[in-house]
Amino acid sequence: MERVGNLRNSEDVLLWLPKKNGFFNPKSAWDVVRFRLPKFEWTKWVWHNCLPKKIVVCMWKAVFDFLSVDEKVRSVGVPIVSACNCCSIRGNEDLEHILNKGDFTTNLWRKVLAEVGVSFLSQPNWKERVQLWFNRVGRSSYLGTLIGLIPYLVIWRLWRRRCVATLEGKLESIFEVWLSIKH
Repeated sequence: MERVGNLRNSEDVLLWLPKKNGFFNPKSAWDVVRFRLPKFEWTKWVWHNCLPKKIVVCMWKAVFDFLSVDEKVRSVGVPIVSACNCCSIRGNEDLEHILNKGDFTTNLWRKVLAEVGVSFLSQPNWKERVQLWFNRVGRSSYLGTLIGLIPYLVIWRLWRRRCVATLEGKLESIFEVWLSIKH
């Protein structure tokens, strides 16, 4: 009994359907199995090479909700009592409170916006605040790029202030934080 393969004169060819040409390569396999997050509008600003990596990584972690705040710790099942150490309200410590809604945070954003000449608007969340900032500036000039990087510095300093308040019990004033941002 003859096999079907023996009746053909050509070699068998395995076709990889995800590639248009039918050939397999590791990149096409990776594209098939990986999970892609939706793109957000200010991707080009996140990994900016003019800033130290610790600031860029902090912004990246904030964007993707990887900063360890009380609310995040509670969401994985660790029972803790949450109270923000950064402001007088002592509200529930979540990322939104630290980066947008806390009394210290709101006052710092007011100060920064006033210094740059932009009116303060209350934003529903910190990402919308940063998005509006990036919409107003352009990357085509040095000045636009410098102004565009200010939210990085604000977010970094807010996060650093929170960590110092939580771990060391020290509170920096708005004046001190603003001076370090300007520096």
